[in-house]
Amino acid sequence: HGFATRAETPIFAQLVDNATGTVLDNQATAVPLVLNGATHTLTLPLNMVTWNLTPSSKISLQLTDASDLFFAQQALGLVSLQAKLTLATSP
Repeated sequence: HGFATRAETPIFAQLVDNATGTVLDNQATAVPLVLNGATHTLTLPLNMVTWNLTPSSKISLQLTDASDLFFAQQALGLVSLQAKLTLATSP
């Protein structure tokens, strides 16, 4: 839940390699928010990425208000988030 100068605005989700700080495949997914003070639930697939992971790789989900891949953020506000991430992998 949260409040903002614009009730509907996106944030951006991206996967980051913890060792290098690199955004995987330079991909970000716009996550639409409705900031009206109520609690909302959203299930959303992230953009597909291809990255060479090893058993020691550490990946983080970064939720951010800005991305070079999209227009500049148009809202000012405060939001409280909880996120769960499931990564599909192939051998």
